[in-house]
This record gives sequence, C-alpha cells and structure tokens, in this order.
Amino acid sequence: MRYTTKAEYGIVALLQLAQAPMGDPLSAKDIAANEGLSVEYVEKLLHRLKQAELVISKRGAGGGFSLAHKPEDINLQQVIEALDGSTYQTFCNPDVRENIVCNHSGTCGLSTVWNGLKDVIDDYLSGVTLAQLLEDHQAKVAHRVND
Repeated sequence: MRYTTKAEYGIVALLQLAQAPMGDPLSAKDIAANEGLSVEYVEKLLHRLKQAELVISKRGAGGGFSLAHKPEDINLQQVIEALDGSTYQTFCNPDVRENIVCNHSGTCGLSTVWNGLKDVIDDYLSGVTLAQLLEDHQAKVAHRVND
C-alpha cells in the first residue's frame, strides 16, 4: 500500500481550508505558497477535490476555494479515493491488471485476503476526519511552542 503525493498534498490543502474561517475562501496561489508547491499542481488537486464535491470554488474578487462540508464530515477515504482512485489496489482487480490475464481469477484464495485488507483499510480511513487531523496538528504545534 502506497499513497501518492497527490493524496498527501491534497490532504494538506484541505487542512489549510479547514483552518480558514467558515466561508472564507483561500486561493490556490495562497495554498501553493504556504506549502512550497506550484500553483498549477494545487489547482489540479483542488479541481479533483471539487469534482468529488469535497471543496467548492468561488470566482472573482475575494474568490477561491473552501470546504464543501464541515471538517468532521470529510474523511480520508473520501479524499484518497478522489485523488488516487482507490485506497488499496489489488492485482485481483481487473482495472489494475489491464491487459494481464490472471490464471487464478475466480479460484484464488489470495483475493479474499487482499479484499479483506482493503475493507480494513477503508474502515480505518473512513473513521479519520479532517477535524481529527486538524486537532492533532494543532496539539502538536502547541506542544512544540511550549517546549
């Protein structure tokens, strides 16, 4: 299991939006500057998150991006699936294999293991919200400041 930088930076962008006052949009340029990323890359991430209905955008002066839902209503499974397509890709999935034919398809005992693992991962990720990540981040920042 390996997550892409799209998922990681997408989560970071969402955390920035979660810290903004409700209804106060952030521009892709601001997010990119805060994270040391290109504006084009952040725009691509935000576009995918918008397609998944996790963020909304507002055009014009004072426009930008904001969360489409409260931070406690957005979980990591949603974000990863929006940006990476799946939380855990198994070779048993025909979409992953593309042109490779599996001789054991339908009779392989491993498919139960891999699919069960995906279920466990999905269950865990669906239970982790942006609100929890934000709370953890803020606690670590406060701890670092107090040290």
